[in-house]
Amino acid sequence: LQDTQPTAKLNSQERNMASEKKRNARLIIMCVDKSEYSKAGWKWTVENVLRDTDQVQLIHVYERESISTFDYISKDYHKLMELEKKYMEEVRKRSAEIMKEMVSDAVEMGDNIVHS
Repeated sequence: LQDTQPTAKLNSQERNMASEKKRNARLIIMCVDKSEYSKAGWKWTVENVLRDTDQVQLIHVYERESISTFDYISKDYHKLMELEKKYMEEVRKRSAEIMKEMVSDAVEMGDNIVHS
């Protein structure tokens, strides 16, 4: 049986361009939070560092509320796990909002960044 799926073939110039783009790609990792310092740092990075070939990974850093030993001892374990689950859902929600805001800011500044 012959494969009937269409395949795309790159000519040598396209292969060279793709190879060059891959060689020039950089991985930029930046920690972010909701602070104005973080926003200013992101703006500076977009304006002064990022290139079209770069891959950016934003890491949302959050400060976890502490739970005392007494809380662990005095509360029902299942309730604690339920609270933990709700807390993590909230953190994920806040992280998604921050990432969306950062990408939106970059696009407004003229960058062609894409959220994935």
